[in-house]
Amino acid sequence: MLIKKRFLRAEYKFMKNKNKLGYYSIIAINKFVKWLFFAKRAVLRPHESQVYAVHGSFIIFHRDALEKLGRVFDENMFLFCEEMALAEEMRLKGITATYTD
Repeated sequence: MLIKKRFLRAEYKFMKNKNKLGYYSIIAINKFVKWLFFAKRAVLRPHESQVYAVHGSFIIFHRDALEKLGRVFDENMFLFCEEMALAEEMRLKGITATYTD
């Protein structure tokens, strides 16, 4: 998370100073780091990867996760970024999300 914040700060600094070379360099480095991360994941666990947010109509929760979360979805937020709200709540409570194809 610390590295992500540093990248975002550097990206903002370069953009604010209108330094295109620095801005595009940060974007390129960020994309390369993401590529390395996903390449490593593909080798270690080819059919499974950890994700920030889960999307779709079929989500399975472990009993421990449900106990930590309590109420999973807010009924007042139907079709308005509920996956992102759930992802942030899971991150704050130390619950990881995994995608399996």
